[in-house]
Amino acid sequence: MPITSYRYRLPTRDATDLFGRALGSLLKPGDLVALSGDLGSGKTALSRAIGAGLGVVDPISSPTYTLIQEYGGRTPMFHFDPYRLDNPEEICDLGLYEYLEAGGVTVIEWADRVMPLLPEDRIEAEIEIDFMCSGKGDYEADAPRLITISARGPRSAAILEALARHSPLNVYHYSE
Repeated sequence: MPITSYRYRLPTRDATDLFGRALGSLLKPGDLVALSGDLGSGKTALSRAIGAGLGVVDPISSPTYTLIQEYGGRTPMFHFDPYRLDNPEEICDLGLYEYLEAGGVTVIEWADRVMPLLPEDRIEAEIEIDFMCSGKGDYEADAPRLITISARGPRSAAILEALARHSPLNVYHYSE
């Protein structure tokens, strides 16, 4: 199946929150969102917004030191962070495949470290700070973000097509 990709320029933290909430509202049990980007690019902020879209009410934090966090919501969210793993296969020891079958949505930060181990049908989101528009030379929390989001299978493609039709997000759709 061809890869479906969209690119969004999100000018503010609120726009990133809107994007993540819209994505989260479309996700169903078994869906996987693989986030990648530099340190400070907004992976945890996007995870929080996805969680809000899933109905998570508990505060969502980066699982860098705990490696995985579980959150309840209309659909449970399993939040992984393999940043500190010595080798990619260790994510399997954490129960990745069991979580994928546990009736929730899985969100993985630093997913580029474990991508070959992930199921084929997944959503991948690469987050970048848009320094061209921010005028800043550092990782400012409210700097614009560029998100390239790709579907790697039929279920994920349907989600991204629905996300692209989400009218408040149309103003952020971006093509180079």
